[in-house]
Amino acid sequence: MSVVAEVAVPTSSVAMADTLAAAPETVVEIERVVAHPNGKLTPYFWVYGDLDAFESAVAEDPTVDEATRLDTHESEALYRAEWPGGVESVANAVVETGGTLVSATGQRGGWDLRIRFENPGQLPSFSTYCERHDVTYEVKRVFRSGDAGAPDRFGVTEKQREALVAALDAGFYEVPPEATMSEVADELGISQQALSKRLRRGHGNLVGDVFEEPGADGAPDGEQ
Repeated sequence: MSVVAEVAVPTSSVAMADTLAAAPETVVEIERVVAHPNGKLTPYFWVYGDLDAFESAVAEDPTVDEATRLDTHESEALYRAEWPGGVESVANAVVETGGTLVSATGQRGGWDLRIRFENPGQLPSFSTYCERHDVTYEVKRVFRSGDAGAPDRFGVTEKQREALVAALDAGFYEVPPEATMSEVADELGISQQALSKRLRRGHGNLVGDVFEEPGADGAPDGEQ
């Protein structure tokens, strides 16, 4: 059975440290990371908060290349970027040891990651890689994927499941909708932004599990 590790790392261990320091009100959530044969990693990530401040800061960040905005919704946007091959980070450790980045949320104070390892023996390899490359990290919790708090068999976490079920029960997915996102968020006692994030991650995990067959580089087969 696979294991899931919840890991806390400083901003310097994921890249974008300068960006998050210069734009302290922004929150970054990595959606997925694609590895390339040349050693570069391409992260796709959402940014919440002051997008102008983020873009000004990331343009000067030496650990990020070619950050491109792909989609915008109010005060959040989806970006694609590149991390140069010479920039060591916990993302490299995940890719090199065969892990899967389930979730990663960062702000000025650091990053919180959830990493799945299909083989429990990969976790020591992850630790060894980080130590050899001076990547600072702290494992907060490790559990088997079937334990309480772990993502379910579709990769959906308990909070994502709660949000999806609440939205369904409220009629958010009906056409026309019987409830707004704000109303569902109020029912759950969370912000609309937090609900949007949980729904998007939940939808992505469900679709990815049902329809996509990951290739060797973590991207769907045939995707470059």
